[in-house]
Amino acid sequence: MHEVSQREPDDSDPIMQNPEESHRMAAYWKGEINAVEDLQANWHKRGDSILKRYRDERALVDQNGQRRLNLLWSSVQVLKPAVYGRVPQAIVERKFSDQDPVCRVSATILERALRNELQENGFHSAMRRTRDDYLLPGRGQVWVRYEPEIGEGYSIPASTEPDVTDAQGKIEDEEETPEEEKLEETGSRILSESAPVDYVHWKDFLMFPSTARTWEEVQAVGKRVNTSKNYNIDRFGEEIGNKIVGDPQMSLRDRLTG
Repeated sequence: MHEVSQREPDDSDPIMQNPEESHRMAAYWKGEINAVEDLQANWHKRGDSILKRYRDERALVDQNGQRRLNLLWSSVQVLKPAVYGRVPQAIVERKFSDQDPVCRVSATILERALRNELQENGFHSAMRRTRDDYLLPGRGQVWVRYEPEIGEGYSIPASTEPDVTDAQGKIEDEEETPEEEKLEETGSRILSESAPVDYVHWKDFLMFPSTARTWEEVQAVGKRVNTSKNYNIDRFGEEIGNKIVGDPQMSLRDRLTG
């Protein structure tokens, strides 16, 4: 299964409501995906050969009576810490070092938030796998997602006393604190935000169109996603979800976790 964007389907999308337009768009993207995969087929074979050489997977005919040193493995091991070794330290500085306590505190908060996010969002493990793919097949790719946690807002019932008068009978304006103003807001609000970093296998990343020669010519990107049958039904509906072949391992994981 390929995923060209992370946007959830919208029932109000006119393309989803029009079967003919939906089929036309599906046929278009299927053709684009096939064109990219056909173009990358030979490169995938070369990448698999490089990985076999790196893992020293040789036939018995090559091993009998010969002693060899895997120079590819040793060279890559030397290059690994030079390309990426540890999580970088985020540094946030003000452009102008003037006496502005608000800017100074804001920079400190942003720097600490970035450092915490780099420790918690899977950046290190994804970058280590990406580094290995970059040094061997030649493509290292990660996928950064934005995940907000949306919750219900707060609301305070209107006061039963609309007017407030002083000793002279004049109406006084009630001064509300910022906290009270926020509590009076209604609707959904963002409770927390995160930016998980996903590792993308070097065979699973696609760039469209297939004729793109530079990054400026790339119009869209996509990735292959392994999904379970339950996920397909929840996202695309029972009719379409049952037609999509789910990954057996993901489906087993869903059954085990209930």
